[in-house]
Amino acid sequence: MALILKEYVFDRVESCGKKSPVRVILEELEKMSPCEGVNVKLNDYDWVLTVKSLGELRGFNVEEEGKEDGFIKLKVYNPCQ
Repeated sequence: MALILKEYVFDRVESCGKKSPVRVILEELEKMSPCEGVNVKLNDYDWVLTVKSLGELRGFNVEEEGKEDGFIKLKVYNPCQ
């Protein structure tokens, strides 16, 4: 089980024009050790798909953990070795 070090919430309206949520998440994960990760809440399905695709492509585990207040919850972490 991964140790969750941070939680991010990205609202599609509030994040408009700011640094890409996907880039923020992936840059954070690259700094983490095995079995460490982040929880992410997104309310834009394109971002969800992108996080899943790019996260898995880069070797991270991505688990969808349901919905909460209109946000899709993801757990993204470096695999345990």
